[in-house]
Amino acid sequence: MNQLDAQAVQALDLPHMNFDEASFRFARNQDAMGTEKLAEGIRAFCADAGKLDQLLLAA
Repeated sequence: MNQLDAQAVQALDLPHMNFDEASFRFARNQDAMGTEKLAEGIRAFCADAGKLDQLLLAA
């Protein structure tokens, strides 16, 4: 199983990036698959939250 390792990440030579809201939204929209997967996850979360609400009301 893969695990996150904070020390390994800190050892990577990654450039520091600063975003304002507009540049963040632009960069996010440049990644079509990431944008779609995020939207898919949000839709699934909302559907599951609605199901949970119904289960709680029925209990």
